[in-house]
Amino acid sequence: MEVYGQFASVYDLFMNEVDYDAWAAQAEALWQKAGFAPKTLLEMGCGTGNITIPLAKKGFAMTGVDLSEDMLAQAEKKAQQAGVSVDFYCQDMCQMDVPVAADGVLCLCDGLNYLLEPEDMQEAFFAAAEHLKDGGFFLFDLNTAQKFRQMLGNKTYAQLEDRAAYIWENDFDEETQINTYDVTFFLEEPNGLYRRVEEVHQERAYDLCVIEIMLQNAGFRLLSVTDGQTEEPGSNESFRWTILAAKKDWEDEGDE
Repeated sequence: MEVYGQFASVYDLFMNEVDYDAWAAQAEALWQKAGFAPKTLLEMGCGTGNITIPLAKKGFAMTGVDLSEDMLAQAEKKAQQAGVSVDFYCQDMCQMDVPVAADGVLCLCDGLNYLLEPEDMQEAFFAAAEHLKDGGFFLFDLNTAQKFRQMLGNKTYAQLEDRAAYIWENDFDEETQINTYDVTFFLEEPNGLYRRVEEVHQERAYDLCVIEIMLQNAGFRLLSVTDGQTEEPGSNESFRWTILAAKKDWEDEGDE
């Protein structure tokens, strides 16, 4: 089953407590602090555009890529309502091929955790590098093993809204470092009855040392790892890492 297929229509309903404007502002503050002043941004795994659209409203030329047609349909509708122009492409981030040479590439909201094989993660880093100008930046975040282990693993969550509800069961496998989300949700139909839909999602935790090696392989230089949406240094106790890297240019090579 396609990840975020049926769930796409109510994704924003269940995520209504997340302050995406603040998340986008925090990302902008991180790259500004590092000295970047981008004009064009490419977002991998853009989903329904919750980060893409706030940045487009700030004047950045935005391109969004996502594998789910259903999520992109919601993103396009929201962009039209917001009065902003965003180029959306339905593509696998690992094989991304869009006509953009960006100043910055983003992948937020743990989109990269959905890549369960290290080979796919490495391909995604190569794809990001290929769509960046020399000296551009790559900003992304990752859920950590600590989050899967302490916050999500082997726990069940439920949420009830006016026209939908869900039950979300988690199972974290220490050996594979994969967290499996079994999501059962109920969508209200026009006749007032509820339709039951089930989806299975999986995310993998990666060691930071492995991520740094993959970045280097793709021609990036790691700049910073912060704890979640703060400016505090990331650690093994963090639930989320926000990682900023720069694509090496000739000046970088000469400094090594």
